[in-house]
Amino acid sequence: MSVEIWVYRLYDVAQEIDLDAIEARLRGERTASRLTLRLGHPKGLEIKNPPLSFVLDPEARIALAGEETPAEVSARFYDFGVLSLVIRLRLSTPLDWGRLMRYAEALQAEETPELDRRFEAYRDDVFRRFGTYFYGGGYADYVEDFVLFAVRAWPDDEEWSPLPILLGEKGPLSEALVEDALRYRFSYDEDDIIIAWDSAWVEDADGPGAVADLLEFAKAQLLELRYYDDLLERELAALYDMLAAAHGHRGRFRFGRLRESRKLMRKIMELILEITEFTGRIENALKVTHDFYYARIYTAAVERFRMREWSESIREKMSVLERHYQLLADESLSTRFIWIDTLILLLILIEILLGLLRLTG
Repeated sequence: MSVEIWVYRLYDVAQEIDLDAIEARLRGERTASRLTLRLGHPKGLEIKNPPLSFVLDPEARIALAGEETPAEVSARFYDFGVLSLVIRLRLSTPLDWGRLMRYAEALQAEETPELDRRFEAYRDDVFRRFGTYFYGGGYADYVEDFVLFAVRAWPDDEEWSPLPILLGEKGPLSEALVEDALRYRFSYDEDDIIIAWDSAWVEDADGPGAVADLLEFAKAQLLELRYYDDLLERELAALYDMLAAAHGHRGRFRFGRLRESRKLMRKIMELILEITEFTGRIENALKVTHDFYYARIYTAAVERFRMREWSESIREKMSVLERHYQLLADESLSTRFIWIDTLILLLILIEILLGLLRLTG
């Protein structure tokens, strides 16, 4: 049996990361490289701006399940504002099912203080070294984690089921849980891939390779979609407060209300343009075009991580913003017509008064 465990933490650190500047800074680092996926078709994948990775710590020691395990720690930057850290645990041999199960349970536990501390230390180190190339604020509350079991050799024995390890569940698994876990299972030659919500099993004699990169990319996209969905939620709440305040002053001079409406319309339009630009960059950052096998894996990851639901939620909130913009535009136009009608009536009244003055004069 030959297994490595890759533990991921992905952070929202910025609205944009200058990959070219970081690449120039890392020039001379042998471990620094842009993501290149080796697929079956030479043009099977399109990445607008390939993420940049480098090794942070080649000889780390990580405490897990009561043992100190050697590991390699790498960082990867995505131009749309995500920092991905991965700790590759090199499990010593001999390795049995029970020991691997203990690792899986420790990683799937609700609290992992030692691992959290190490990830935060590596994240802070990256910030110190490269924070000047992060543009726009990041939000520390937005984190995605993921565990990948990279299996090069696995016993051909029904008793050695990978599902309890993948799910971190030692006891008997229900039929529903097994069925759900196997919904996203793929086999190719002797390779075996299972994608769960926060973990994956990749059995490949040559290592997880492109599959691991595709899953990480999908998690990075998910993180940003979550962020923009929450941003829209907060902006809509603020907009409702502003609308309530504006409508609470109905007796105010109409010119002041018109100015407030224009201010709100500008804010809404700026937000719509910003969200449209950034979500477009996220969703179009990676496209698998010709390689059917990897396209299926990436599509399965998108479905498993429920990315379409997040995208749909963003679109619904954008529609609400657009409707509010249209209502404000209609109200603004109506106010202008009222002003024009009022001015016309005033001019007519002035003309009548001037005529009366001439008659009496």
